[in-house]
Amino acid sequence: MPTIHVNDLAACVRRLADAKEGFGSKQYFFAVDQCTNRTQTEIMKAISTKLGNGAIKNVALSDVVQEDWSEMLCLNAHLHTSPEFLNIKWHCREGINDNSMKMLNEEFNSFRGLFPLKVYIGGPAFSGKSHFASRLASGYGIPHLHISEMLAEAKQAGDQLANDINKKIEELKDIEVAAYEKTKKKKDPDIDRNSLKPRIPDDML
Repeated sequence: MPTIHVNDLAACVRRLADAKEGFGSKQYFFAVDQCTNRTQTEIMKAISTKLGNGAIKNVALSDVVQEDWSEMLCLNAHLHTSPEFLNIKWHCREGINDNSMKMLNEEFNSFRGLFPLKVYIGGPAFSGKSHFASRLASGYGIPHLHISEMLAEAKQAGDQLANDINKKIEELKDIEVAAYEKTKKKKDPDIDRNSLKPRIPDDML
């Protein structure tokens, strides 16, 4: 499945247009990048891995054989770059793969003016943060990331941040327990450490 960046295709066309020497009776020129993993599966895997969760779905030919485009996707042509294009300055010689996807994604978003919309809503407790965040998320079709859910996920991540968060929680619990024991009266019940939910410092959040 040959692929080529539009900038490289333009460079190849310009190479032919600017050529002072003739190319004889040659009728066809192949402008193909040097991608080593150019099957449909490998290309889609690279795109999905860098832009999503890496999942791809294989579709059986029998399910789409009546579609107009199905025959084109059954081609398995291994094309080589015409010698006339070997010396051009390639913009994306390696085609679509794990290494080039970051650049291709940035270019795609930049040229189409696509930039992520991020809205941070802060405020004191019970000021309506969650309410208005959910309304905005619903209206604009963007994910609503709730701090408590993000914190719960971070605590289970098993990385350094998770260790720091869990350590800080235990330290804050120690402080609460010590403060309670200091003012505790004989008739007061023992404090349930597991029920304590200390507030994580803002800098860690």
